[in-house]
Amino acid sequence: MTALADDIHQLRIRWARRKDITAVAAMSKAFRAELNEDTVGLTEAALRRDGFGLKTEFDLLVAEVAGEIAGYALFLESYEPSYSERGLYLADLYVRPEFRGGGVGRTLVTCVAAEGKRRQRSFVWWVALATNRPAHAFYEHIGARAVPVTGHAAFGEMFDALASAAPKIERR
Repeated sequence: MTALADDIHQLRIRWARRKDITAVAAMSKAFRAELNEDTVGLTEAALRRDGFGLKTEFDLLVAEVAGEIAGYALFLESYEPSYSERGLYLADLYVRPEFRGGGVGRTLVTCVAAEGKRRQRSFVWWVALATNRPAHAFYEHIGARAVPVTGHAAFGEMFDALASAAPKIERR
């Protein structure tokens, strides 16, 4: 199946449901493989716990074309102190290869932006690996502006070391 031609007219964006967990986990795994990442991505257990548990950590939209899940957008609320603005962080945007080029990714991004507007947020931001040239071209094509930043992260042993070095935090 292709998202091009007549199928794209059957594009539908909706909030993810529990029944979508297996499909989203499979797409996340494929996404990490495409990026040559050695992480597992979103597992079914993580999606159940963090997307559909008692305290959700993110929101998740899925795109369907002719009833088939074609992609997803995972996002969460964010704040930018440089501008004193509330926004959304688009953590994952993935469209299955056979559905690319037909407007699925753009539609997912526009729906995330619309949800931001509905929540009275003023921006959507996201990052892409420096090596992910197709993503850069796509984002430029939809009118997003590249912002030169260098990302940093602490995880695993480094995260543990940072956390254990902290003094006791006084509670409010």
